[in-house]
Amino acid sequence: MNITKGIASPGKFLVQANAINDLATHGKAYGAAAYIICDQFIVERVRQKALPNFIKEQQGELVVFGGQCSDSKIDKHVQAARDFDYIVGIGGGKTLNTAKATAHFPGKPVLILPTLASTNAPCTAISGIYNDDDTFNRYLFLSKNPDVVLANTRILAEQSPMFLPQA
Repeated sequence: MNITKGIASPGKFLVQANAINDLATHGKAYGAAAYIICDQFIVERVRQKALPNFIKEQQGELVVFGGQCSDSKIDKHVQAARDFDYIVGIGGGKTLNTAKATAHFPGKPVLILPTLASTNAPCTAISGIYNDDDTFNRYLFLSKNPDVVLANTRILAEQSPMFLPQA
């Protein structure tokens, strides 16, 4: 019996202390306009650190994410992002899964900036989809892994140790 082994990974995995500052620079390869889905708790930092560079170099629309990664939220973001070149997800698992699914349906590139080291959402080609009542619905298998994952070490290090991978 032949067994095939392989690995699927993001197109790029970049580790940088202040990656949030260079988000627009990393996005240039994917177009001139980014639709940015961001967790509420980090939105002010994104406005201060990332958006000024989008204003200089590109177009970026920042949308605050809340709730669950659900079909209704994904559909809403797919429609809102239709005129943008690529999708950016900044936050935890629900936000990143929503960003990946939002990019998946129209076939757009997706850049991910995780705020937790304990979730597999940044790197995988899968999104956990829930119903609007927070019950699990299904896994959405995506056509590819994220194009870029930007591991901002300052942001990741600021999180509670309980969110760091354990040996």
